[in-house]
Amino acid sequence: MKKILLLLLLLPLFSIAQNTTYVEQDIPLSLPEGWSIFGYSCVEPIDATEALEPIIDNVVIVKDYQGNAYLPTWNFNGIGNLEYSKGYQIKLLQEIIGFQFCAAIIPDINNEIIFGCTYPIAINFFPDAIQDDGSCEFEIDYWVDVIFGCTDAVATNYNEEATEDDGSCEYFSILYGCTDENACNYNEAVSIENGSCYYSEYEYCIGDIYQGGYVFKINDDGTGLVADIYDIECYVNGEYMSGLVDCGYTGGNSFQISGWDAVEAASNLVSQGYNDWYLPNIDELEEMSQNIGPLSELYLVSATLRWSSTEYNSAYRYLLDFSSGGITYYGNNQTLMVRAIRSFGEINDTTQACPYDVYLEYNPDATIYNAELCQTLIIEGCMDSIAVNYNMEANTDAGNCQYILGCTDLSADNYNPEATQDDENCIYYGCMDVMAGNYNQQANQEDGCLCIYFGCMNPTADNYDPQANEDDGSCIIYGCTLADFPNYNSVATVDDFSCDMSSADVFGCTNEYSFSYVPDANQDNGTCPNLPVIYGCTDFEACNFITLTCEPYIDANTDDGSCIYPELGYDCDGNITAEIGALMNGGIVFYIDETGEHGLVAAMEDIEGTYEWGCYGTDINGNNSSVSPELDGIGTGLQNTLEIVSGCSETPIAASEALAYESEGYSDWYLPSYDELLEMYNTIGNGDLEGNIGGFENNWYWSSSENYNYTAWNVFFGNGNASYVGKGSTNRVRVIRAF
Repeated sequence: MKKILLLLLLLPLFSIAQNTTYVEQDIPLSLPEGWSIFGYSCVEPIDATEALEPIIDNVVIVKDYQGNAYLPTWNFNGIGNLEYSKGYQIKLLQEIIGFQFCAAIIPDINNEIIFGCTYPIAINFFPDAIQDDGSCEFEIDYWVDVIFGCTDAVATNYNEEATEDDGSCEYFSILYGCTDENACNYNEAVSIENGSCYYSEYEYCIGDIYQGGYVFKINDDGTGLVADIYDIECYVNGEYMSGLVDCGYTGGNSFQISGWDAVEAASNLVSQGYNDWYLPNIDELEEMSQNIGPLSELYLVSATLRWSSTEYNSAYRYLLDFSSGGITYYGNNQTLMVRAIRSFGEINDTTQACPYDVYLEYNPDATIYNAELCQTLIIEGCMDSIAVNYNMEANTDAGNCQYILGCTDLSADNYNPEATQDDENCIYYGCMDVMAGNYNQQANQEDGCLCIYFGCMNPTADNYDPQANEDDGSCIIYGCTLADFPNYNSVATVDDFSCDMSSADVFGCTNEYSFSYVPDANQDNGTCPNLPVIYGCTDFEACNFITLTCEPYIDANTDDGSCIYPELGYDCDGNITAEIGALMNGGIVFYIDETGEHGLVAAMEDIEGTYEWGCYGTDINGNNSSVSPELDGIGTGLQNTLEIVSGCSETPIAASEALAYESEGYSDWYLPSYDELLEMYNTIGNGDLEGNIGGFENNWYWSSSENYNYTAWNVFFGNGNASYVGKGSTNRVRVIRAF
């Protein structure tokens, strides 16, 4: 329930004798986080804004005993000046220590501050002392049993454990009101119940925050209205900022909205998780002011002028002055604050809505229709941003979202970069045996041959480990370790004094099927690998090279010349590895498309001689580039060339010679389009930083792009100038092909 904090501070008073003088003394305030009270003890009044300036960043609100408020955030000062001996409520964002408005005025006997013992029960109590100096002395037995504190139960700092009053009691003036915490008007500051409690049969009261805002109206059926927590703040100069609203205008002040734009601004609001806000009519605005405005006990909505949705005429609109409760009207060109509202509970007879079902604001259950509420046309579509058919313009979900299911984890072996929704079937290959040296905790699928077990792999060793597949050098093998003896054992690690010059033993691999076979050996020393000789490709740069994996070894260990290598400029998967200027596919690479899988090469040299474009006065394409510029683009050269030869019987011309050209084993050459010819100049001609690597002459070269019946495009390879020229002119020809 809303707790009304209307606290009246009773300031300590002291008698002022005629002959008493006074001095100033610093007595700083300590104010806790949240709500508290303070008394203003300075003789001279001061504007609240100026007085609180040192702690302004932590001040939420200050209220006086009449309910007037100072709101720093809104730059609103309804209090005016802080006045001597008056008490004030304050709400802080964090605790304030050591703050004071001015030095305190205290009595000074003989113009000096009198120090001494100020506890009346002390044996050396000094009644004239103004400030305690810690010199008090007490009877030992009495001191052990006594607990000092305020013993007056009516005081605000009453200490029920205190046995001796120390004069520290503080008091508030007696405040009558509601003391029931379940009541809507419960006030924790009230000391005496006066029977004023009132209750709501619902879970909310006027002033409570409920369903996105402050409740300011409750109907008999439990439905009602809430006002947004804040006034609307619009885009500034039409520029989007997070948390702001499109108010339908491009004005300057982000809080001031014209009457023309007020309805749209409220309808566009999305606040506290709700998007069904609207502009209140004048009656609703008046009820808001009376129940939660500055004229109410709650004061949850600040004092300012606010628009209503009620029109005076087509050019004027009613507004309400929240500081006085007065109603008047302004021209719609004026700018004021807007506080949006929304309804909660079941639809009732007072519900207004747009009458047309093509708008989001339409409500078939409404009994009052208002065309002004029709603001947002319904756009159906997929509203899930991870769907492949997500529609960012949609405001109504059509239930048609489409997803690409797959593994979305980059570290998974089956990661799918095209997937938009994880199917929870990611595969992580690895060794799943916790005893292995390369155990993979993330692995969920055994690959069957990657587990590594360290140990001694020599079967002749005393500590041979049959599970080991990675020798760790730990084998212990006894034998002759001196190579000068005929029975020397190359793998022996400990000499057993068995070396013998007359020995007939020869140690080595005795398996004749092993590629480590030693024909003279008669004593096997475990050096035969546990795999047979297997022929195949052993070059790791070859496409069909497979590294040895695990037992049983099934991959080649002896090269048989069967290695397969990728085509020049490609990798084993067919992806292009060559760069611009590389020699491949019969020519010089001058273009690679976005996929990296296709491109264009120019022939190594020009076709010998010069040629006309041909068919002067004839529209070859029937839709030339003067009408359709797309005929000049990259990728159109082949089709242009075929159409020239098909529509022009003259020979030899540039296009016919291009189609007949054969070089480097390729016969699918053609005349480049205008854009292809320019690309050739810029990448392998004089337009490239590396120079004319294509070996072009400083001459004009034909493109296959027709400009008009009488002209076609050509490019000068000396400087890259391009123009169209008569088809009867003769130019150089450099053909291209695609790969």
